[in-house]
Amino acid sequence: MVEIKDFEDVEWARTNLSLPNIQSVELTSTSGTGGLGGAALHRMIITLLDANTSNSKLHLMLKSGVSQDGRTREAFFYKAIRDRNPQFAFLSACVIPTVYVFGDMATGTKHIIMDDLTASGFVQCGSFYGACSPHNWNKNLQELTNTATETERRTLTHLITINAFKAAAKIHARSWNSYVLLADKNVSWLRAFEWYNGSGETSWQASQEYAASAWRKTNSSTTTKTVKFDPHLIACMNASFSKTSWTGFQTRIKTNPFSLVHGDYHPANLMFRRADDALMVLDWEVVGLGSGPQDVAQYLISHMYPEERRMWEMEFLQAYYDTLVGDGVDGYSFEDCRRDYVAGGVARWVWLLGLLTILCPDEWVQFFQDQLLAFIVDHGVTPDNIEMPRV
Repeated sequence: MVEIKDFEDVEWARTNLSLPNIQSVELTSTSGTGGLGGAALHRMIITLLDANTSNSKLHLMLKSGVSQDGRTREAFFYKAIRDRNPQFAFLSACVIPTVYVFGDMATGTKHIIMDDLTASGFVQCGSFYGACSPHNWNKNLQELTNTATETERRTLTHLITINAFKAAAKIHARSWNSYVLLADKNVSWLRAFEWYNGSGETSWQASQEYAASAWRKTNSSTTTKTVKFDPHLIACMNASFSKTSWTGFQTRIKTNPFSLVHGDYHPANLMFRRADDALMVLDWEVVGLGSGPQDVAQYLISHMYPEERRMWEMEFLQAYYDTLVGDGVDGYSFEDCRRDYVAGGVARWVWLLGLLTILCPDEWVQFFQDQLLAFIVDHGVTPDNIEMPRV
């Protein structure tokens, strides 16, 4: 089995990266940047023997991890793109190029070597959303984003979000209600693949119970927690979890449109380059089948100040919808899109918030509570009309 130390071995690198002129390999840990998924990230600098040329150094990132929750699928996703699988080839324009991919579902091990986008001027999109998200607390955001004023920051927030919604729509449109994708057993590693094919009830119930049990523990806790949960949010969360039903889930997915989705679409999982407005999407650990509008709702709830979301939300959603239609989606109205955006965004975040109550510090939980509550109130979601959680 490949181990982290192997990647610094010049002979291994020459053979496995198909670069016979490698002179040296240097790995530097970027501890703490792997997100809640627990992946380890290392910056990888490869020096080539032709040191007098302009491309004498390759700047790469190594992402490694071991998990038993399916996150190894990311390696299979990148490999499918490298192999030009027709189901995914269209994504090459917005997905980081890779030079080496290894994944083993049996052991849960993955190693992915990809371009280091920061070396070519890319910045994590989340940094452009101000100090709203915990991801940005205690960071010098003006320095990270090279912005001088809040007005400049907001202008870039707006631009990046419009582009992110359009990018998501292009991904969703190309796979909209694709029964070819749904029937392709070679991509059964996609999250929710078996659920959308009518099987896997046990794993679906387990995923639901994972968040539900965490929420029950939090909601009934007698320990001194500093999080102030709003009564309306508590009522909506309780109602949503009480509606959990495999039969109901199967009914919904057979009547609502589906597509390939990122599954964890939020600004910290995208990168932006100001020089040409280029946008790249990364961290495909939960790529699978699901609701497209749900993906973009998760994006806003995750990072955006509620007052900015309220100001621009329908403009963003209209841009998403227009791109869907422009890329061939028909028989789907803007009202259908808005409904799926609200219902999916809330239901997805019910599941996420339930889970995060036991995974995150209280300050983070309070933030996500406030973000979800604002979205719920703004869109008239109640215990009566809220859906079951979406895993």
